[in-house]
This record gives sequence, structure tokens and C-alpha cells, in this order.
Amino acid sequence: MMMLWRRYSKSGYAPGWFYLAIGAGFAAFAVWALVRGDWLVAAIAAAMVAVTAAGSRVMRHLQDAQAASERGMKARRDEDDE
Repeated sequence: MMMLWRRYSKSGYAPGWFYLAIGAGFAAFAVWALVRGDWLVAAIAAAMVAVTAAGSRVMRHLQDAQAASERGMKARRDEDDE
């Protein structure tokens, strides 16, 4: 899972379904841990569901900010070329 996360993190873009899949995986892992009676693993997996949800929103905002910055830099380069 970490290799998938790093791949999308390095590119700066992850589709919405990716975060849903990661969140669903953590939720399933939390349920599995609860069934086995492993409360610590269940708590960590449940916390990771919240972290993934928050991370998806942050990554979306960072992606928008990066795109706006690139547009601004391109506009400045175009002005300098004229």
C-alpha cells in the first residue's frame, strides 16, 4: 500500500477513487482487527481512515495551488518574452 501511496504522492495527483479505495482498505482492516480482538490495530486503522479523508482534501488543495502557480509563472514568462 505504501508503494501505491508514494507513486501518487510523487506525481502530485491522485484520482478521487484512489483515496476512497485506501480509506475503504483501512476501514476493512479496522473491522478485521476488531473481529480478531486486536484493539490497538483497530484504533490505528480507524485513525488512518480519518487521516486518508483529510489527506485527500489537502492534496486536492495543493494540486489546485500548484496549477495556479504554474499558470502564474507561465504568464510571467510570456510577458517577459514579449
